[in-house]
Amino acid sequence: MKILFTLLLLVFSLRLFALPQQALVPGGIALLQLPDYDKDTRVLFNGKRIAVFPYKDSWVAMAGISLETRPGDYEFSIRQS
Repeated sequence: MKILFTLLLLVFSLRLFALPQQALVPGGIALLQLPDYDKDTRVLFNGKRIAVFPYKDSWVAMAGISLETRPGDYEFSIRQS
């Protein structure tokens, strides 16, 4: 029983370290992979600074998409300091 519990715990904990699925819809998230990220770089989405974090061998920017966002084209801005 302990072995089964340990295996189940391991299987479900692996999902905790995975990136969320990108969903380009209101209420979803947008992900941008940044292979050449420098800590002095600022990443913006809709004019607001967004989270950047290391993931595997690169960096990823993650932006939440507001529920009020209308369909259309939106851009990430990357600014070097």
